[in-house]
Amino acid sequence: MFPLTRWNPSRDLMSLHRDMDDLFSRIFGRSERWFPMPSMIGDINFPAIDVIKEGNDLVAHVELSGVDPKDVEINVTGNLLTVKGERKSEKEYKKEDYFSREISYGSFERSITLPVDVNTDKVRAEYHKGLLEIRMPAAEAIKGRKIEIETREEPKKIKAA
Repeated sequence: MFPLTRWNPSRDLMSLHRDMDDLFSRIFGRSERWFPMPSMIGDINFPAIDVIKEGNDLVAHVELSGVDPKDVEINVTGNLLTVKGERKSEKEYKKEDYFSREISYGSFERSITLPVDVNTDKVRAEYHKGLLEIRMPAAEAIKGRKIEIETREEPKKIKAA
């Protein structure tokens, strides 16, 4: 019996992309790849984002190596976090100067849906060594509270004789 695996459409698409690249390289010779292969870098999602829960806060860690924090914009609306910006190349090289090219430059935008709404007035962001930390307190209405159960005494019923 075969184990069940979760379907990942991006993996299937990237597999097709790899097969088409191989086919074209056999027909036309090697050419520059437009996208890095997933086997080298995993799924293509830039920037990579981890979201964890710390107490009543959601904390997002956004990997932005080589990106100037002045070129990054963060928006939080309800439960949607959006990080957009631009990775600029320090130097310009001619196409024929490259042996390998996997780092992508240019504009990016990444949005993820958070599990709860956050209090946008108290969101803080800090950048250190290529990692952006966004701390987002959960909205008050979402935190929840314990509800006490009230009980009522039922009046005693007297049986008629």
